Amino acid sequence: MTESDQHDKSQALHELMENEFQQLVDIIEQKQIVHENIEFSKEPPDAEPIMQSARQLHRQSRELGADTLAEFFYELENNARHGVLDETDELLTSIHDEFEKVKDILSSGD
Repeated sequence: MTESDQHDKSQALHELMENEFQQLVDIIEQKQIVHENIEFSKEPPDAEPIMQSARQLHRQSRELGADTLAEFFYELENNARHGVLDETDELLTSIHDEFEKVKDILSSGD
């Protein structure tokens, strides 16, 4: 991989995490607030936006070659599909940690 390729991937990954990932975090935080406000409701929070956002991030991470990061997004997507949102905070921490690893690897080639 050339330095230019590494820089391009690093830039794309940075944009992915700054834009799409932040949108996902915002969606999840909003869903948690809504869920807390209707704690007696028998209806689970709508996981569709989380699933859609995680699917997009999964695909983009895979395209960048960040396979472990993609797997975390896939797990988040799958959990949202099945309405299992109680592990979301742990997954977000894992995603952030993996992003930092990938960013370090890509920037070490600069």
